[in-house]
Amino acid sequence: MRARVLAGGRPVGKTSLPFLALTMASTLDRAGARDDTPRGRVEAYLGPGLNVRILPRATLGLAAQFPLTPACMLDYALFTTIDWDL
Repeated sequence: MRARVLAGGRPVGKTSLPFLALTMASTLDRAGARDDTPRGRVEAYLGPGLNVRILPRATLGLAAQFPLTPACMLDYALFTTIDWDL
């Protein structure tokens, strides 16, 4: 699968950054377990999220993905990350 992501956001205060991401993905080869998924169909997801600075060198990220096209494999997805600045 090949994916491209376009995201943008604007800081709100010193500790939080809401953002919106558009993800486009396409299947390069047929998956063995998912033969019903046609090759080359484009999947599009829209994902709102929020990054919050929880410590001076750590950021917590929360995001969701919602499908925009019928070719999508997921109904929705939730993500969390913790990023440490080195």
